[in-house]
Amino acid sequence: MTLDTLVAATVHPEGGSRPVGRVRFMDVPAMSRWVSTRGPESIIAEMAAAIEDDFRRWAAFDKTPRVASHSTDGVIELMPTSDGVTYGFKYVNGHPNNPL
Repeated sequence: MTLDTLVAATVHPEGGSRPVGRVRFMDVPAMSRWVSTRGPESIIAEMAAAIEDDFRRWAAFDKTPRVASHSTDGVIELMPTSDGVTYGFKYVNGHPNNPL
């Protein structure tokens, strides 16, 4: 399994193929199979190449500041971004009193 099989791919106007669409859920058994099949060196090299490609297009991204929802127990933050074609986000959940 390669990075481009985890998501559907499309060609962007700037050139190159970028992952878009639905990401498969990768539980521990699926991740173990992926790493044992592809090898960690190959996976890390592909991820590094994808990150380098995105940094080359840094100006194309709308880097919206994170949106935070605070409570007495912690915070949940949404970190959205888009290049005008693809939208992505990351949630960060910070609750220091909840060790689970």
